[in-house]
Amino acid sequence: MSPLHVTGFGTKIVPRVPFVVSFRPPKMAVEHEGAMVIFGPSGGGLGFSPLGGASVEDVTAEIAEYPNVPVYAVHTEHVHFPVVDHVKVFSTPEEAAWPFELTLDDATDAEEMVHVRGPLGAPLDLERAMAGTRVIGGGQVAKQNGSARWSEHVYERSGGAWRQRLYATTLASCQQLGVTFDFVVTAQSPADRADFVFALADRVVAGLASQR
Repeated sequence: MSPLHVTGFGTKIVPRVPFVVSFRPPKMAVEHEGAMVIFGPSGGGLGFSPLGGASVEDVTAEIAEYPNVPVYAVHTEHVHFPVVDHVKVFSTPEEAAWPFELTLDDATDAEEMVHVRGPLGAPLDLERAMAGTRVIGGGQVAKQNGSARWSEHVYERSGGAWRQRLYATTLASCQQLGVTFDFVVTAQSPADRADFVFALADRVVAGLASQR
């Protein structure tokens, strides 16, 4: 079963696993095991254009109608967020601690990514999470109903400098008054691409909302 689905332009799409969903709003592409279909607004809804000999059924497990909002959003079991950047969403193995990996369209290293983990059993303790690392900064990002704190550290990978941010964010339930859920958003990249990746992570955190 797919760990997520995508909505937009009156349509809900559940991609087949493993998948890569590439967003270039207002178009997106869904890939599965070599097959690819391009989707985009058409006639008040979402149209499609298969590439090669592919079919919509080759890359999707389900397509259904959805409230018509002219923007794409990624939904997991627990959260959702709008997609406005040129990005790719990759499925992860079932044993992974997060349901997808988000990258900028021009990323070249597989370890450069943004991902969302949770709900956690308690709010993330940033000081403890960063213990033993070389912390180089911290701050806050404005989001729905408040703000999220982040802490940043630098580390070495494959002989090069990398930077990572952890964002501790709490989301209000959309179904139960007074109930909240705690998540951590992780963003990491080579140091020379960090500004772009952290800007993407800031937008994900700002738009992140509870699915429950």
